[in-house]
Amino acid sequence: MSAIKTTQIDGDLAIGRNVAIGGNMTIQGKEHVKGSLKVDGWLDAPNIKQPCMGLFASAETLAEAYPHPRNGWWALVGDTLPAAVYRAWHGEWSPTGETGGEPNIELESIQDDIDTIKAELKKSTVSWFDEVSKQGTIKMSSSVDTDLVI
Repeated sequence: MSAIKTTQIDGDLAIGRNVAIGGNMTIQGKEHVKGSLKVDGWLDAPNIKQPCMGLFASAETLAEAYPHPRNGWWALVGDTLPAAVYRAWHGEWSPTGETGGEPNIELESIQDDIDTIKAELKKSTVSWFDEVSKQGTIKMSSSVDTDLVI
């Protein structure tokens, strides 16, 4: 028998202040967290709704880590990125034939913006040098003037 006093409560329990629990705890039934939830340790939740399961060295290690995948889950298989994309469907992992995992930026779609920024920088730099050559000094801060040799 334990030296720690225990009390079993059958029915509802409402606590209006802080609660600190030491040791292990098992909660059964449905829970609802109305505020923020902070987990300091690892979250081990196999049924969490997260479609990307990670990067795995082989299809075997993927199947070992997630032997019963849910529809919509996907994972990357390979040693480097981009890697083969695997999709879960009807409890099985299967390759899609596509690769993924490499961030791509379509520069063609923003090339006009890049050219505009370059032109503005060039224009402002030229006007700055023109102004400096007229004054003969560069104002480094409110108290320091440096002679400019042109």
